[in-house]
Amino acid sequence: MLLGRGGVAFPAGKKMDAVADDAPFLRFIVCNADEMDPGTFKDRVLIHADPHMLIEWMIITGYGILIDFFARESCGWCTPCREGTEAMVEILSRLSKVEEKPVLIEDIYLHPILFAGIDRFDMTDQSLSKVVDENYYMRPSGGKQNFRIGFLIGERALNLQVSEETPILTVKRFLHFTQAKNAIYSELYCRTDQFVFSQTIGGIAYE
Repeated sequence: MLLGRGGVAFPAGKKMDAVADDAPFLRFIVCNADEMDPGTFKDRVLIHADPHMLIEWMIITGYGILIDFFARESCGWCTPCREGTEAMVEILSRLSKVEEKPVLIEDIYLHPILFAGIDRFDMTDQSLSKVVDENYYMRPSGGKQNFRIGFLIGERALNLQVSEETPILTVKRFLHFTQAKNAIYSELYCRTDQFVFSQTIGGIAYE
């Protein structure tokens, strides 16, 4: 059974059936991306991590509720996160260099309750895992990450000193803790034109 991501986990199929079985009328689909649940930022993480997944499920749901995709009036909306949502998550960003050359940019989104006040720590040459372990007494219980090759534009390209045609290794990483799943989400943008990246799998060393 496919359940909703909200607090009541309402069955998605029942919700679609309630619309599909109704009398014929013009149908629309609205994705509520507002962050209304207290102490969470799952919507922001989902939108940042995989926006195409959001669009795909809007399309699938559209078929489920019998939207006429060929009708000019048919359309879907995604309501944005309300003003001030950025205050609901701790956000860190750092630029790593090797011999004064920029190597990678890391944007980190942290659970606002579990990691409250993390901005007071000096993260220079520090592993985030080590800072969390030593100051919050927590270690990841699991996680996942995916990789792809992409390109940068604007400020990120300037900070990494690359052109818009330079291939960049993009890593999206989710870390789970006993207290909360996806408590840390990070996006890494790594130069591949001059540097080779490696990762140790397993063990307890900080990378």
